[in-house]
Amino acid sequence: MSGLLSVDACYGLKITLIAELCAVLRPYANAYQQYMKQLPIPSKHCETHIPNITWRELGNSMKQLYGQPLHYLTNLMLQRWDDSRIGSENEHKPMHSIIEPSVAESTIWVVEEFHRRSTSTQHVATLWINDPKYSAFIDPIPHTGGCSDAKSAENTDSCII
Repeated sequence: MSGLLSVDACYGLKITLIAELCAVLRPYANAYQQYMKQLPIPSKHCETHIPNITWRELGNSMKQLYGQPLHYLTNLMLQRWDDSRIGSENEHKPMHSIIEPSVAESTIWVVEEFHRRSTSTQHVATLWINDPKYSAFIDPIPHTGGCSDAKSAENTDSCII
């Protein structure tokens, strides 16, 4: 059994790998968060009534209507809200028949504003490490800078992985 690592050694290795991954992802998370902070929340967002079946569909409709991405954490939250309906008596009801569409949209914008203004780079990087499919919840971001690696991502607001 000389080739096996002890539990303590495995735990230490895991901690080291997580720290290294976080160091790699942090510049990208920083660039992402800085970009998202720059986007203004639409001021006239409750005048439309967007009927949708799910929270994710509402979020996608809002992205198209306002031409803005939603924050990674907002997209994740919308998925979780949809998942929370599974097994409920309203699972198959269209969302707009449960909650007024303008209230649902306004709720998303309030949460989005919080995520854009308040989320730490460290938190985003840590979540990305723990979510191998994190990129599925990141909306496309226009690439305008010449970022080719993590080092240059630290110095631009527009380069996202």
